Amino acid sequence: QAQLLELKASYKGFAHCYVLESKLERGRGAVATLICQHGMLKVGDYFVCGETTGRVSSIKDSNGKNLQEVGPSIPVSVAGFNDLPEAGDLFNAVEKADIRKAMHQQEQQATIAARGSQEGNINILVKVDTNSSKEALLDSIHKISKKSEVGINVIHAGVGGINESDVELAYNTGAFIVGLHIKAESNASSLAQRRSVTIELYDIIYKLLEALQERLENAKEIEMVRSKIGEATVRAVFDIKGVGIVAGSYVQDGRFARNGSAVVWRGREKIGEGKITSLQRDKKTVKEVHSGYECGFVVEGITDWQVDDRVECFIEVPKK
Repeated sequence: QAQLLELKASYKGFAHCYVLESKLERGRGAVATLICQHGMLKVGDYFVCGETTGRVSSIKDSNGKNLQEVGPSIPVSVAGFNDLPEAGDLFNAVEKADIRKAMHQQEQQATIAARGSQEGNINILVKVDTNSSKEALLDSIHKISKKSEVGINVIHAGVGGINESDVELAYNTGAFIVGLHIKAESNASSLAQRRSVTIELYDIIYKLLEALQERLENAKEIEMVRSKIGEATVRAVFDIKGVGIVAGSYVQDGRFARNGSAVVWRGREKIGEGKITSLQRDKKTVKEVHSGYECGFVVEGITDWQVDDRVECFIEVPKK
């Protein structure tokens, strides 16, 4: 029929193709069967296909023979995709500058999505081996995210190994990368180390979900409460140059901590409170002093000390 209708295709210019099917192949990564409609597709061409991009690393015909280029109407298997494309996606070979522009637009969209997520949410990038695995994993992530106070924002989900584009996207959006049944390319691993991007790889889906659940628990905002840990009585007051007004005290109960705060009482009257900025025992700076020992401390904002002032020490602890 094509001969009778005298249908013709141009062999000039960049290739314009359609995806017939796609899959992961060991040693080749994400691979798609394409049929070219116009132009010539060559090894080394940059391309944009659906929501993914890449560079043609190999072309094989139906007999598995390697080709350097292919023209219209010949179905071929093409490798070099950053993610697995969908059947029916348009495949267009482009200039290198155009692919950078497309990748930049994808990064911008992901960044906007990351910024639009609720503050405190965890941003992640997901890579898996098959589309069915991707759907199952995203559904499970959505379920555990709904049950948690802290949400999970999936910046991007794709099929195939982790590549440099994934690392750059994670870096620009403050995300970490999780992979299921896949590996990270060596250059992507090196880039992740330089960019301080975390990559976590799993072979079992429930192990991945357990790790995400643990991150959600750790990311919950911890409510802190003030807890009294000690009490002391002022026995002498010193004005030490370079240190300040020091309350020489005797710890009667509990302990005094350098990272704590003090509340000062004179009889039943509260004199003031402030952060303990210096704590010393036997003229040495210490982290804490326990009951039965003498110490000297400086409290921020309090200089009007008197003998027999009662001082309570408090620290911030997580609410149980």
